[in-house]
Amino acid sequence: MKLIYVTFIRFVFFIYVHGKLNIDIFEKLVNIDIEYINVYKNDIEKKYMKKPNSLIYEHVSKYINLKNNYVEIVIKGKLKNVQDTLVENFLFLLPYHEAYQGTNLYALDDEGNVLKHNILKDTKDIEEMNIDPFNDDVDLSHFNLRVYEIILSRKLKLEENVLVKLSYTLGQPYFPYPLEIDFINKQNVLFYLSSKILLPYQVEKYERIEINLCEACDIVSLDDACFLKGLKKINDKNYIIEYEHNIESFNLGNKILLYFVCDYNLGYFEKVIKNINISSLGYIYEKEEYFLKNNAAKINKFDRYILSDYESRYTSPGGSNTGEAINGSDNIGFINMENKNDTVNNIPIKNNSKSHFPRNKTDKHNSIIYSLESKIDYNIYDYNYFDDLGKIYLIRGEEIYDDEKKKNILKFDVKPRYPLLGGWKFHFFNTFYHFSNLYKIKNKRNVYAYKVDISPTIKSFYIKQLIINICLPSYSYDVLINNDNLKNYVHVQTTKKKEWIDFFSERNVVTLQIYKFFPSSDEKYMNNFLVMYNLPITHIFIKPLMLIIITFFIIILSFVMKYISFK
Repeated sequence: MKLIYVTFIRFVFFIYVHGKLNIDIFEKLVNIDIEYINVYKNDIEKKYMKKPNSLIYEHVSKYINLKNNYVEIVIKGKLKNVQDTLVENFLFLLPYHEAYQGTNLYALDDEGNVLKHNILKDTKDIEEMNIDPFNDDVDLSHFNLRVYEIILSRKLKLEENVLVKLSYTLGQPYFPYPLEIDFINKQNVLFYLSSKILLPYQVEKYERIEINLCEACDIVSLDDACFLKGLKKINDKNYIIEYEHNIESFNLGNKILLYFVCDYNLGYFEKVIKNINISSLGYIYEKEEYFLKNNAAKINKFDRYILSDYESRYTSPGGSNTGEAINGSDNIGFINMENKNDTVNNIPIKNNSKSHFPRNKTDKHNSIIYSLESKIDYNIYDYNYFDDLGKIYLIRGEEIYDDEKKKNILKFDVKPRYPLLGGWKFHFFNTFYHFSNLYKIKNKRNVYAYKVDISPTIKSFYIKQLIINICLPSYSYDVLINNDNLKNYVHVQTTKKKEWIDFFSERNVVTLQIYKFFPSSDEKYMNNFLVMYNLPITHIFIKPLMLIIITFFIIILSFVMKYISFK
């Protein structure tokens, strides 16, 4: 009986943790990568490197910038051809502990040319793996590297060199520890990295890793053999590790642990679905569906009244959960979108000067998600925000100037129905109408182009899976997708569907799928995605004409039925 009970408990626990990144797996990932390299480096060299000794790095540096809930990584290195044969591409390897959460790779040379690349081997998401939580042994073959082939803008001759810059973002780099904290305590997080850069080529002069901590992040001492191992402290925010002269390839070194205060939310979108419907008259309806999770430390116990005070404080015009105060919005409250002319705040802004808040929390940093920021680049109509329970009316909106885009944009601060504590999820939607981004092609009759805004309107979080469905007008045909520069990032599929009164036609639907997307850094590389289609102007009147005909026959039929005798 005891054996049956234990087996049942193990089975239930396995189902519960299946596909989840727990702390035990998280802390082992760098060691798994080191072991993987030792086992498979000869196979990688044989399969992907045609001329393994043709290139070397003169020097290479890796800059790791720790942000509030993500990490920016930039690698700069000088490649040199050391053989007589011309070199037109090179390999770049991403170890699994970075690859499973890493966004798209962007490569530039010293002349500013964007370098195209091919993914020769990709990694599987950790949530798709069958990992036994009771077994310390893992199948190394599942934790493979991501292998890139990067094509140079010019071929390198003997002794020629080129400076390359590679950048990407890690979307889930931290793990809270301890896993549960009291409401008034700050959150500490773990961050693991390798002491060396994974390179398929030798380094001639030096290899350097520089680490820059975020503004409010402070190192906390931890009794662990890997804690700050081999790192040289420059100051409280900067650490460095450096190796010199003839550094061997395929070497990750050892595991390094950084443990520090990071009192930010660890939110990310598990999935975002963006539905875009284009009408025959050029009006565009967008509906965005979000699946948000906060991976921050769980709160042991909390008082709902204290949480309400915090919520009022963080969502008032003076403070913002995202870490940025709202400039010029001192007189702007939460506007009731149901009554467009209402200037009275639905939630009174309390005077917090006499409130007794714990002093170890700051005005701008907290692991709880109190509000979300939505930015839209064009004029919209009828903005709605709702969750599974219904519409949410508390929205603060304003028009601001975007220095990067050099134009005015709309910004909305929207609140979840309840503050999102660590471990909590939130499923919500927003919808709006507009008539932007649709263009008529010159010198081509009846040809239109829609410029797809890849990013969702809420851009603050890493997105594991982004799906965009673009539904074109009825009777459109000759659909052309201009995605030559994005085929490594975007998976495109075209389908058809029927909607109301589509008796004799179908609507073309273009579906885009992007994995591991971080809007604030990735959208600038994906701003030229066009969907073109042909729509004769006469077809615009088909649906209204069908409605008129159907209505006419219904009226005639009702009159006929009225005067027909059934005796």
